[in-house]
Amino acid sequence: MGFGPLKPGPPLGRVQPGPQVGGGVEAVDGPVLAAVAGDLGRLHRRFGPRIRAVAVAVPSSDTIAVVADGAMTDMPRRDSLVRLQTPQGFRLSVIRRAHELAAADPRFGDLPATDDCGIVLRYLPEVSVHIVQGSERNLKITFPGDLALAESLLSHETGSP
Repeated sequence: MGFGPLKPGPPLGRVQPGPQVGGGVEAVDGPVLAAVAGDLGRLHRRFGPRIRAVAVAVPSSDTIAVVADGAMTDMPRRDSLVRLQTPQGFRLSVIRRAHELAAADPRFGDLPATDDCGIVLRYLPEVSVHIVQGSERNLKITFPGDLALAESLLSHETGSP
């Protein structure tokens, strides 16, 4: 899978992530140009002003199946799949509007998004979320087992018990 070259762009502001980015976006005022989930400011700057949303991803090495009622119904081509990682970054106007639309949607809870890229994709489909190459070492901590794995890998790298 090919990822395009990165080019320098103007400096962008950022907000610190909280329990969820939506709450952080509401607290922003002043000349902040981008809301960042995680530490994406430096990466977002490299894209320049044309890019409104960016995410880090790695190609999927797993075979992914769509399942309904306990049976496989589809198997997407692996070469079209990536695993999104943290961080993800957005122009402030984009992430703010996406969260406003999600909050106003009474059916959002029926199919909640698992991250901000999902919210942007659903509520602002005209905004392209550009993908840049991530790293297998960039572990997303979502479940308790993820933290245990990260701690184990870190202790193995540092030689700690």
